[in-house]
Amino acid sequence: MGNKQEILAQYEGNRTEFADVALARPYPEIFTDNNSLPIKNFGTQFASIIEPYVDEIQNQLSDPTNVLIRQFYDNKVVRVTLKDNAIINPIVNYFEELFGRRANKILVNRGYPSTVPSYQSLDECDQNNYWLSQFWHIDNFPNESLSLGIYLNDVDIGGGQFEHITNPNYYFYNRFTEGRSLSRISNLILDQDDIVPIVGPKFTVFAFVANFIHRGTFSRDTMRDFIRIRFD
Repeated sequence: MGNKQEILAQYEGNRTEFADVALARPYPEIFTDNNSLPIKNFGTQFASIIEPYVDEIQNQLSDPTNVLIRQFYDNKVVRVTLKDNAIINPIVNYFEELFGRRANKILVNRGYPSTVPSYQSLDECDQNNYWLSQFWHIDNFPNESLSLGIYLNDVDIGGGQFEHITNPNYYFYNRFTEGRSLSRISNLILDQDDIVPIVGPKFTVFAFVANFIHRGTFSRDTMRDFIRIRFD
């Protein structure tokens, strides 16, 4: 059983409506067009931009000399990231032009099928070997900051899908002024009806303003390759 009301009451002072957020600069029109939420799923409309590079991206992710291991569990690799993101520069350049913003952080990562638990509390996991994004959280970035997620594989439930809380416009939060360390929503458990998974075929692209409650999930059944780009 979930504890949404109990836990989120502790954060009510930081909650705001996404529609009421004051911005120093507006979001790009392609994000706001027919969209009033802090997330927009573009589906596969940008597949032709991504497809020419995907084979080489995945070849590099498969080469142990090209990646950093981010997490182990049961003596098996759970997550890796590319050391050098140059292979996706054409993709980054395209979206920089489309959004009219500069990319300031790029991650290309792979999640391997794993039985690593989906922990509810930091106390449950190895403090030197865990994934902060698997907890419900906000990113605690400036509200003007826009992020992009790109699936390089078909992603279904159990395939490392991105998830967010229902009604993200309501569960949107001002930055926690004490710092990013408090961006995790401690011990939040959501009922299944309160969770929206982002699933879709390879080349699915979604953009989001990451101060609504969301999380990453571990791949259980299939390998998942993912690009995350954050823009100013």
